[in-house]
Amino acid sequence: MKTVFVLGQSISLHFGAYIQNHLGSDFVYLHKTGKEPFLNDYPELQSENGGTSADVLKYLEIGRKDINPDILIVGAGLHDIRKKSKNDDNQVSLKEYKKNISEIISLYKNSDIKLAWMTTTSFDENHHNSNAKKFLRYSDDNNKYNDAAFSLMKRNKVEIVDIREYTRNLTTCLENSEIYQDHIHFKKEIREKQAQFVADFIKRSFK
Repeated sequence: MKTVFVLGQSISLHFGAYIQNHLGSDFVYLHKTGKEPFLNDYPELQSENGGTSADVLKYLEIGRKDINPDILIVGAGLHDIRKKSKNDDNQVSLKEYKKNISEIISLYKNSDIKLAWMTTTSFDENHHNSNAKKFLRYSDDNNKYNDAAFSLMKRNKVEIVDIREYTRNLTTCLENSEIYQDHIHFKKEIREKQAQFVADFIKRSFK
């Protein structure tokens, strides 16, 4: 039996609620809880959500001795691209994002843990920014950050769970009211299909 640890944002937590059913008995699904003992001195990381790429990197560095799954699936980006206004800087710059992702790859370069990267899902920019209350996101930023991470993974021969492309194809003909429960999070029906997609990827890539 293999363990699969998924470290991402709220999107992965949402589909994570359904993934074990699709994985069957050959894999055990794990995720960040925010209650890990090694986070006792890091209140800023005490959340189920992975947060920005900087948060993800810090979490993995601090928990290096404690997080030992067979497979580690990591994703970050939606928190990095946040802005307070259109002309403000992103919460994490693209340059810093690339640096963080590169360091995450380096952590597992010579490890027995199999690393995989999960892309960041797309969103309807107008729908998001007219409904989000504390920050804005822009599709152009999401594309740039996704492309940067994708390129780094390809260069380092890291497996990619392209949930972004899968979800985009899945929702192409649907209205926003059929896709989103709010400004960016998906409805139950979409989450269940995402869980199936990720589970199939795991079973296919890490037999």
